[in-house]
Amino acid sequence: MSEPKTLDDVFKIAEAFTKQDPDGNGKPDTYGLAVNNYLYGPITSITGLSNAFHAYPQTWVKDASGKVVYGSTQPEMKKTLAKLQEMYKAGELDREFGVKDGNKVAEDIAANKFGMAFGANWNPYVFLDAVKKNPGMDWMPFPVPSVDGTPTKANVGFSASGYVVVRKGAKHPEAAVKMLNLHEEVVHGSRRNEGQFITVEENGERINTSRLSVVQSGVSDQGVLESLTLLRKAIETEDESLLKDALTETDKYGPTVDYLKTGNMENWAVAHQYFGFVTTMDNYTGDRLLMTAFGGQTPTMTDKWATLDKLEKETFTKIIMGAAPVDEFDTFVADWNKLGGEAILKEINDWLSAQK
Repeated sequence: MSEPKTLDDVFKIAEAFTKQDPDGNGKPDTYGLAVNNYLYGPITSITGLSNAFHAYPQTWVKDASGKVVYGSTQPEMKKTLAKLQEMYKAGELDREFGVKDGNKVAEDIAANKFGMAFGANWNPYVFLDAVKKNPGMDWMPFPVPSVDGTPTKANVGFSASGYVVVRKGAKHPEAAVKMLNLHEEVVHGSRRNEGQFITVEENGERINTSRLSVVQSGVSDQGVLESLTLLRKAIETEDESLLKDALTETDKYGPTVDYLKTGNMENWAVAHQYFGFVTTMDNYTGDRLLMTAFGGQTPTMTDKWATLDKLEKETFTKIIMGAAPVDEFDTFVADWNKLGGEAILKEINDWLSAQK
């Protein structure tokens, strides 16, 4: 079959993997789409399919009026669940997915049970065992097409992973900034080629300098994109010198070039992650990434989120497996709001309004 260009193509491929006995064993034991019991996460998630329906689960998004709402409670999510229920009834999802975590699903992938999965660029490392056990098996990344032709957006987490804070009244608050600048210069800047600043060895083992920095930062989103662009040019031209200005992912160069030349399976996962990078760069830049509108924690969230999260996953699983009708989604939304969701949204929107 041809690679998927539309969402209908995705569903036809899922049906083919389910009904056309791709492993040739004469048994109906293969499935079109891998899903795990957590529903979300970077491996075998329903998030990618949700995005195809313009739904953004577990993400704070802004509606047409600019007000923050919860992606999992929006009408588009109901359409996603309806399609997943349809696929489950057609045998395109593992009937036991509700009791299988990501590790178990990875084992089933290695057993040649699945044809597709929505996931992250580094999923090839999870699939490597499957490829080694099944000669001729390959996996390739494709952008997620949308249900209506409008470009699909991918929901992503908050861009800041942490903060450096200084106690009010500290004698030298500027020290934190000086340490951060030193970290940037040593790890990402002009001094990064000086070995004594890059690494420290303990008992003959290499320790990355960044792990020893009291104050540190990762590479910015723009820095990652610029580095990947340099990596792509270097691989396409086989000119490693182009990586001198790259801040990250430079270790992908050698293994990917080797795989492209020799097909060395030891480098399969690295090369396929690089293929994922290329797919991301070509299809998910600019406004194609939808970052969560709120990355903090409100008082009600602290008290109620565990209950709300459990309610969401249990209800969605029941709907997908047909144990509850699709309209149960409406009851879920009402209960979610009543059990703390409405209060959380008020806290978020009040806080954001106060920052203007």
